Amino acid sequence: FLFTLSNPHGLPPTKYSIKSAGENAIVPNAMGPTFGQYDICVYPNSNLNSQSFIKFPSHYKDSTGKGYLTFTGSTNFTTADIEIYRLANMWDQQF
Repeated sequence: FLFTLSNPHGLPPTKYSIKSAGENAIVPNAMGPTFGQYDICVYPNSNLNSQSFIKFPSHYKDSTGKGYLTFTGSTNFTTADIEIYRLANMWDQQF
């Protein structure tokens, strides 16, 4: 899933679910992390350029109707910081 805690629309914290199982997150060779089929694509050195882009919603459900403007208010963006989390199953942990 994707989520927003802060956004240009003042929406409350919102979780966006994937439409169907598949490539939720990938890391192509020429790019940084990519979510969905380019719903959010973060390019290398994303803090120094505005090549990163949003094509949301492609593979995620848009429950707010803000589309590609949901997260940053524009198609391309520059990052200040990136945090990526993975939900772990407690049975995946090795003791």
